[in-house]
Amino acid sequence: MNSTGNEPIRQWLMENTNLVSAIRLPNNLFTDYAGTEVGSDLIVLQKNTGKDKPLNFWEELSVTSSLNRETETYNNDYFYNLGRIVQTRSLVGTDPYGKPAMVYMHEGGIDDIADDMRKMLTSDLKANLNIDLYNQHLVGNSHSEQQQPESKVNIPQPEVKQKEEKNNYQASEVNVSEPVLTLYNLFGFSQEERTQVKPVRGKKATSAQTGKPVQLSMFSSDKKQAVEPKPTVEQPKASLDPRLFSAELKEFHKQGSLVEDQGQVRYLK
Repeated sequence: MNSTGNEPIRQWLMENTNLVSAIRLPNNLFTDYAGTEVGSDLIVLQKNTGKDKPLNFWEELSVTSSLNRETETYNNDYFYNLGRIVQTRSLVGTDPYGKPAMVYMHEGGIDDIADDMRKMLTSDLKANLNIDLYNQHLVGNSHSEQQQPESKVNIPQPEVKQKEEKNNYQASEVNVSEPVLTLYNLFGFSQEERTQVKPVRGKKATSAQTGKPVQLSMFSSDKKQAVEPKPTVEQPKASLDPRLFSAELKEFHKQGSLVEDQGQVRYLK
């Protein structure tokens, strides 16, 4: 309410509503519950979009804000009347943004603040609330509905003709004795080749009933092949007894050197 930049907003509100009541609340109203001191205003407006009368005295005051030369603070002209403020004492302090502002305190507590507000609101509602405008939205609609004569309008209903659609289903004979296209046609088989290809069905591989079962592999065939045992050649075992070195001794040969002799690796003594 004190800001000079909000004057256009307050002007529009006063032109489209009726000012019923405006009360400035003390800064310590929320101290007991919120632990903070902040100024706040309670404004009661009655919607009146068809307002054709000029603004009254109090509505004009609520629009403008003026600078107090003694305190160097802006204050809404409506609250220059201290009777519109719920307070017991006032002082010059700062607002939450650190700017100079008037601070109003009430030392009576919540109960006394509520009692003062109730008295002010009761007086303002009796003096400024437009009862006829309030009841217009409640009673006006019922009167208008009763005054309007009932008019009957005959709306011709279009004739809807239901057409019965009969679906004639004709059975078509399809020769399914021979297929139109087979895999033989895709791969170019002749009629003679088709008769020679006979699939083998119902045959299962059976194992020999006698003896041990034989496990087949990928490379096994159906014909039994006789397995002939391969002759084994026994190679003579090499003797580990000491013998003479049959090769020629070299200059680098020494006692304990490893040498090869007759396909064996031995060491010299």
